[in-house]
Amino acid sequence: EADDERRERLERLVTVADELVATVDLDALAAHLGRRVDREDKQAVRIAKEKEKERDAIVQALSKKVVALAQLDSSERAGAAYRALAAWADVAEAKHAMVTAMHEKAAKNFGLALAALNKHIGEQKVPTQELLQERAQLIEALGWKSWAEHERLALLVKFPKSYSRL
Repeated sequence: EADDERRERLERLVTVADELVATVDLDALAAHLGRRVDREDKQAVRIAKEKEKERDAIVQALSKKVVALAQLDSSERAGAAYRALAAWADVAEAKHAMVTAMHEKAAKNFGLALAALNKHIGEQKVPTQELLQERAQLIEALGWKSWAEHERLALLVKFPKSYSRL
């Protein structure tokens, strides 16, 4: 049941993201963002800020859609959503590294997923246990069993309370 609820929640997230993207005239938004704004024209500055908010909403919706589709194991749809995201944002930036990692993992590009995840981890002040566990899983998926075991043993040292029953 929990798996069905999770799947239904993820599908709903994809639907809502699609609905949000459909409400925006993407061509007009792209055309507007491609122009410089006269900073002395108050009306133009206000419109530019609104358009930037629209772009940010599109980027956030597409990011969530990519993650949801990757979790649903829909690599083809996740790839299409990722390409759409790449049209609106620089997916090589660290702030999009987790989305890139999820996309690459869904596409079975475990090395690229690991590189993106490491980039995301590098941006964290203190990486979470979940991120480090995900890294160990990707390392194992690459076939590096001893390195993955080393990563898991390092978790015992970094997060001793969570392993108190071992």
